[in-house]
Amino acid sequence: MKLFEWLGEEYILEFPWEVWECGPAAGWNESLTAFYDPGRFRKFDLALGDNDWPVFSERLRRFLEKEVPGCIRFFPILLSHSDGSGEISGYCVGELLKVVDCIDRSQTISTNNWVLAGRNQSFQLQAPIILDPKPIGEERLFRVKGYSRPIVVTDDLKKAVQAGSFRRQIYTPMQTSIIAGKAKRP
Repeated sequence: MKLFEWLGEEYILEFPWEVWECGPAAGWNESLTAFYDPGRFRKFDLALGDNDWPVFSERLRRFLEKEVPGCIRFFPILLSHSDGSGEISGYCVGELLKVVDCIDRSQTISTNNWVLAGRNQSFQLQAPIILDPKPIGEERLFRVKGYSRPIVVTDDLKKAVQAGSFRRQIYTPMQTSIIAGKAKRP
């Protein structure tokens, strides 16, 4: 099983409010705004906020609703300059509903003895992070419990996104622990 961290595009949006890993659903207000740098803005399909929230274009939203139904809850968001000008609609924040406990604890080092800490309830991990594919099962898009940043996708979903002509998407291979049925550090 090939897994990839889906980084979207090299574009960061700024969110002006406190956020938590539990997701954006609590108290969502459709007038909430993320800020973009007016000198750098270009249309995008997936970008991460400075709080690690994924922001999707409407086109990518429709695509993912067909490819991985029920995996993401979408919330409309406005984009604007920090002074409120240049408002852009047609984007949404995505809350990944699938969270898989799949870090291979025998091959990944936690510097805090596997205690979930911080506002994102994450482990403090040292690279490389090794994933155990057994608990992943048939999931094609998910987040890793205790490692909140990455959006993880399977090779087949990555290829489907690429075939859909979505712009400038960046993927990084992730390491897994099962090779020929035996746990082995790559």
